[in-house]
Amino acid sequence: MYYCLVLYGLLVTVGVALTASVALASVLSAGLIGHAIFVRAPIGAGTGEPAGGDAGFPSAD
Repeated sequence: MYYCLVLYGLLVTVGVALTASVALASVLSAGLIGHAIFVRAPIGAGTGEPAGGDAGFPSAD
């Protein structure tokens, strides 16, 4: 959650100007979050079928 602050601190430490560090840190943070959301999605693309065959309720008949 503190990606922007950490990136900002690293950029200032390396010698990037203060105003440029804020802009770069925000762009890098947005890119990191976007990568986590869209490239490494937390759910897998499934086939729509339950795993292990028929996992529904047993029939009462």
